Amino acid sequence: MSGEIITLDKKTALVKLPQSFQVLDAERQMIVQMNGLSNNISQNEKIRLKSGFQGRLKWIVPLVIFFVSLFLISGVIQLLSPILNPIFNLLRISTGMLMTPIFIISIALAAWIPYYYKKSKTDKIDEENGMLNDALLEANDQVRQYRRSDEYKEAISNLPKEYQNPAGVAGLYNMFATGRADTWKEAINGLDLRNFQTKVLNNQQEGLRAQRQEIELAKRNNILLQNIDSATRVQTAQLAAQATQLAKLNATASSVQSDVKALLR
Repeated sequence: MSGEIITLDKKTALVKLPQSFQVLDAERQMIVQMNGLSNNISQNEKIRLKSGFQGRLKWIVPLVIFFVSLFLISGVIQLLSPILNPIFNLLRISTGMLMTPIFIISIALAAWIPYYYKKSKTDKIDEENGMLNDALLEANDQVRQYRRSDEYKEAISNLPKEYQNPAGVAGLYNMFATGRADTWKEAINGLDLRNFQTKVLNNQQEGLRAQRQEIELAKRNNILLQNIDSATRVQTAQLAAQATQLAKLNATASSVQSDVKALLR
């Protein structure tokens, strides 16, 4: 239940609740923005883990780079041999002695190119995440400052903790606006009861849905149970009754949405 609160009369509540709604809806929008930033950071981290060559390419690409480098460097030396041979002869360097540095250069290229390819991508992600983290910290500070403001404290001063959100305020306003409550206590109790009934009904719907799925699965698997048809009829009747109750709750929800729109005007 809601606990001890400072009550409001109906006239004051109808004035203050729209104000509280605007304040809490502004907080909600800031939290939505923070969640969006957090999701973007998480998505970037997933992309970062997959950057660079993955799977077999992680080994195939370096091998290809190694052999291509070995071939190209050897080809260039062979192509320039008329120019390089006099120099090699002067330095007493044989062609065979060149294979070791060519081999080392090819290995270095095979390691460096995939590393640079991955680093170029991760650096961009790290830079973006750095800006997103800064924005998230700033947004978090704004929310904390907003919650410390007199305007925010005043907005929630009469609200039970579980209703310190736009939907809760809209529900309380709806209780007064539709004539279902004339006092603050009646509005709180009425909303508590409606929320409890909705929770129970949703649980029942989930249970009935699961039971019906089991029955349908049994039929598809050709499991012949004596009472399966009667059980199906019972479940169908229960679902129909629950659907009627849901229709009534949906009508109430539509009323709440209308009141929310009225608060935003």
